[in-house]
Formats: sequence, C-alpha cells, structure tokens
Amino acid sequence: MTDTITAIDHLLVGVRDLTAAGEAYQRLGFTLTPLGRHVGKESGNYCIMFPDDYLELKGVVDPSLPSEGFTDQLAQRGEGWIGVAFAGAADEGAANDWRERGVEASNPLELARMVELPDGDTELRFTRVRLPETARIGLDAFVCEHLTPELTRRPEWLEHENGAVGVVGVTAVVDEPHSFQAFAEKLVGAHAVRESDHDLVLKAGAAEIRLAARSEWHDPTRDLPPGPFIASAAVSVRNPAATARFLAARGVGIDVTSTGAVRVPPAEACGATLDFVELPT
Repeated sequence: MTDTITAIDHLLVGVRDLTAAGEAYQRLGFTLTPLGRHVGKESGNYCIMFPDDYLELKGVVDPSLPSEGFTDQLAQRGEGWIGVAFAGAADEGAANDWRERGVEASNPLELARMVELPDGDTELRFTRVRLPETARIGLDAFVCEHLTPELTRRPEWLEHENGAVGVVGVTAVVDEPHSFQAFAEKLVGAHAVRESDHDLVLKAGAAEIRLAARSEWHDPTRDLPPGPFIASAAVSVRNPAATARFLAARGVGIDVTSTGAVRVPPAEACGATLDFVELPT
C-alpha cells in the first residue's frame, strides 16, 4: 500500500468575522484571494496562496445555509487553527485504503466553492475524505484532492509583502505524544515518524507535524484549552529579519522565539499563533 498523504495541502483558521479577519491578515502582509463561497454551505473563505500549499480563513457568509458543524466548532473552540487538510487522493479507493490500514475514513464527498473574479465567478471543485480519528491528536484533519487545480492559483496571489513562501510546520499539543506513535505511523508511514524526549514528529512532504507534550508546552499569550489542540503553525519566509521589520513597521506585536522564529501572537492573527521561519535551504 502506498502512502496516501503526500503533503499538507492547507491549514484552516476559523474566524468569527471574515471581513475583519481578511483585514487582519492583510495587515500581516499577506495577499488574499477574492472571497470564496462554499456551495450550499453557510461558510466562505479567503485563501492565502503559496506555490505548493495555502492558508484558509474560514467564516460564515450566509447563516441561512447548512453549517456542517462549523458554527458549533467555532462556538466551542473560539477563533484560531481548526484543521489540517492533507494533499492526496480523496476518492473511494483512497478511503478504502485508509480503512484497510485501520484509520476511520468517511466516504469521499465532492464539494465546490465559488470565487468572485473580475472576469466572472469561477467554481473550484475538490473532493474530501475526513479522518475523524485525527481529532485525538488535535488535527481535525481530512484529505483534499483538487479537481480543478489549474484554477486554484494565480500568479498575483502568490506574492506576499511579508515574504511568505509556504507552510513548513504545525504543532499540536497532546497529553502523551508517544502514545500516538502507532496511529501516526498509520497516517504517514513508519519511515516518516521520529521520536524525541517529549515530542513525536510526523513528516508530511516538506512540512512537519509536531505532537508536543502538554507538560512541556508554555504559551504566555493564552490559556491552554482542554484536550488536544493545534497550538501554532510555521510559514517560511525568505528573510525573517526583514519580515520582523515589516511587521513592526505596521505596529504588529511580535516576539522572537528561542529558535529565531518571528512569532505573531493570537491577538494579532484571529486566535492563531503564527511563526515566520527562515526558508529551508
């Protein structure tokens, strides 16, 4: 059986006010796509596109439509990181592969979003296979396969004033990281999992997913929520020092971590802790 997950496709940030969230992320130096509306759902999004992955700001645009649980999720968790979409096959065969390796998987579902473009509305289509068990490690993940990849990115969406290039990492906080090793190996393969004293790290393409021990995790910017949760995500930039200067000039409160990452706290990014790190060589 081949690995079903090939990379991180995108990360999701749940927001209460999509317009305000778009303005907040533009202040951070990101270029946003035009507004997208999920067909037949209450939600919509702005996306922050990179060459190989992206960030999604997800919020409610039409509360009269079905929510698919998003409103409840936002009410329970508040704003911030709400999920990880893996890149890979999301058809019936892929769903069956997941079940054969012992991971619960939903049936594939075809979805679409309409994006308002100057030359007319465009429908982007994709399929999704949910992996419900990933909530046990805080990821709330699914596999996303784009059916219209040629429409997903435009050159003008890929340039960001803050120098951002792509997603390189996600950190989820759990009670006992090593207790999830067998499950992690089902997700990405044993060859893509490594242990350290307090962490478990999963490799997903060019990105890493770190399961960090709650007892070792400290974040002075927030109270730790109960249960597993996504604590932070890392985006690579060409020059972290230049990114720090750019953010400071815009009055964004930042910190520099012990590893040299430029950290944007939740108050500046709609509940999401965001680290800018140097582009890997």
